[in-house]
Amino acid sequence: MNAEHTSFVDESKLVSLVPSTVRWQQLQPGKLDVAFTVLSTTPLIISSREINLAFHGSAQMVPTRCSAVVIDSPTEARWRGSPFGPNNVFCGNEVDVRTTGPSTVLSIAVDEPDLEKHFQDSLDASDIADRLNSNSVIGNLIAAHRLRTAVRWVCAAEAGAPPTASGTLLALLADTIVQIDDHSIARSHCLNRRYDAVRTCEAYMREHIDETITLVDLSRACGMRSRSLINAFEAVVGLSPMDYLKRLRLTAVRSMLLRADPRSTRVIDVATEWGFWHMGHFAHDYRVMFGEAPSQTLLNR
Repeated sequence: MNAEHTSFVDESKLVSLVPSTVRWQQLQPGKLDVAFTVLSTTPLIISSREINLAFHGSAQMVPTRCSAVVIDSPTEARWRGSPFGPNNVFCGNEVDVRTTGPSTVLSIAVDEPDLEKHFQDSLDASDIADRLNSNSVIGNLIAAHRLRTAVRWVCAAEAGAPPTASGTLLALLADTIVQIDDHSIARSHCLNRRYDAVRTCEAYMREHIDETITLVDLSRACGMRSRSLINAFEAVVGLSPMDYLKRLRLTAVRSMLLRADPRSTRVIDVATEWGFWHMGHFAHDYRVMFGEAPSQTLLNR
């Protein structure tokens, strides 16, 4: 079993379940710190992430991988816009989680080719991959508690975890996903409509992030009236559309500064590239959001 344990502020590492696309955004002002443990024991990847601030993480995992995810959060969390708390388990391959404060996210990812190769004769294994791809949220206190406890046990054991860990966790997964049909949480039409509008606006923001974007532009992009769109963002994201856009841009600037060469990069050039034209306001917002000046990010990357 291979293990990696670290603490970091590089948002590109937040979701490390080998997805094909990853997006990460810090949603709460402060100095980000994420302590994570990732362990690989064929055919599973077990991970635990303790995140000290509100965040939005999204990813589309590669076609051969799916996962079960539980969360432990004293603050509100949402999965694809639906409430997602300590009593829930998510099963699927499309990660989309938002929190309003600190949280711990625990997951078991299954590599389907390895699953078929190493557990050919297991009825549990043959059913796990298909059902894990359902992108369902299960509302079951006992199942969530068992999964959370198992992931923490394996992560705490590090290299000393028994070689039977894969079989034990697979059996636990099989027992959890059997409950998908009976305990799946249905999403309301209103929530689906709001979530779809927010996703459409997020895509529009990313495509035009270096341009001037207004609430009217976003309303036209998603076909929803301004007041309804504000309500949708507050319900799904916990922020207004324009506050969310500002934080999206600030995160983009930080990501670029973390990867830039300080000898050939100017903060003002990066800021204007992402739509910030007033450097005084930008520097203030950046410091409030990330707990340091943009020049410090560039020099201390």
